[in-house]
Amino acid sequence: MIQATEYPGCYKVNLTKLDLESMGNFEMELNSHLSPREKVILLDFAEVEEISSAILGILLKKKMEMRKGGCEVYLWNVKPIVRRILKITKLAQFLLMQQQASLGIPAN
Repeated sequence: MIQATEYPGCYKVNLTKLDLESMGNFEMELNSHLSPREKVILLDFAEVEEISSAILGILLKKKMEMRKGGCEVYLWNVKPIVRRILKITKLAQFLLMQQQASLGIPAN
């Protein structure tokens, strides 16, 4: 579901649908992969086409936890439909990576 990529601090989410059914596994894997040792963590959402409010809650909680440890967590390669949900919920500025080019990671 979530796997490390060749780029340090970048993790690929390999599901198209993040909903109540996948919530428990998503949270467990997120917790096992993310560590505040990194200054910036990117979650590659290139495959994600649907996201539930429960998953948004998990992401916000994790972002706040990591921020306390000096680490920022962002969503990256977000499809337009998911980006729209983030804008509607006013979470786009909080969760979306704005300066991905400066990290040296190519976008999909």
